[in-house]
Amino acid sequence: CHKNEHQGFISEKYYAHANCLDCHNETNWKKITFDHNRTNFKLDGKHAELGCSDCHYKKNAQGVRVQKFTGLSTECSSCHKDQHAGQFEVYEKTDCSRCHKTSSWKDSKFNHNSSRFKLEGAHLNVACAECHKLITTSKGTYVEYKFNDIECSGCHR
Repeated sequence: CHKNEHQGFISEKYYAHANCLDCHNETNWKKITFDHNRTNFKLDGKHAELGCSDCHYKKNAQGVRVQKFTGLSTECSSCHKDQHAGQFEVYEKTDCSRCHKTSSWKDSKFNHNSSRFKLEGAHLNVACAECHKLITTSKGTYVEYKFNDIECSGCHR
């Protein structure tokens, strides 16, 4: 009765025997019941609030909306712009979860005392923006968080 619009787009692992009820239910077709925890990208925080189409239906280079359920990257940068201009890349990848939670990007779990520049003495009372300023380089405009030089003379005369 219904056209199978997902045929060839979803892995057999998650769409066994092309059974629509693996993701949908008969009462409310748009309410998806797929358990994303079965994948290698569990939905938590803000990701859990998104609809399936936010990640799985995108416009291609020609502006046509296409579906994609397999082969999606789990790297933050595949969906989110790196606001830090690569400062935290390790082997060409940035692990955003080192500082951020999925509940809110602004809710940082960064601990300065776990960094190579521990906040001690008068540095405890200095506002973050006093050291971490907005700069513009060939990579764009961003807040500088990583410094090559953390010697006192780098900031103090």
